[in-house]
Amino acid sequence: MQVNSRVDDRLDPIKSSEAAARLLRDNFAALGTWPLAITAYNHGRGGMLQAQREVSSDLTEIIDEYRGPVFGYASMNFYSEFLAAVEVYENYSQYFGELVLDTPDSLPTERPIQIAAAKPSKAPAKSATNSKSAAKKPATVAASKYKVQNGDTLFEIAKRFGTSIRELMDKNKLNNAAIYAGQVLLVK
Repeated sequence: MQVNSRVDDRLDPIKSSEAAARLLRDNFAALGTWPLAITAYNHGRGGMLQAQREVSSDLTEIIDEYRGPVFGYASMNFYSEFLAAVEVYENYSQYFGELVLDTPDSLPTERPIQIAAAKPSKAPAKSATNSKSAAKKPATVAASKYKVQNGDTLFEIAKRFGTSIRELMDKNKLNNAAIYAGQVLLVK
């Protein structure tokens, strides 16, 4: 994956998902069980191989008995947190009621540069009750300006205003695609 001042492939949902799947497949091939492979996603394959050699291939026994120098709370709980996330996803209506889930209009033919907007350090936190659709509505300062919201990307803004990332960067004299919440961009 490419990571530099102009591109961060970790923020591309397709590339990052494919990379995560490859890592999990390789972890499973090396460790032999899914609980260990998923825990290795957090703790590292080498650390889990060491724990497996010292204790066993059973994650419960590793959690109870392994005392590796960096095998702490996060690593011990990673697999159970994964299972909890799967449970919530599969039964979201039980936890949140019926939701209207967003679906993409179409898949992009070319993968865009996506660098998420950084949160300003002094901005107040958004309420958890705000809906996603309300957060994504354009906060227009003037007809030709747009105020960047948390989580916005240049790709999304360019698409919303019918322009390109390059045009946005040129209009706003941006050296890279990094933007931040609260920033006002010229869009027309």
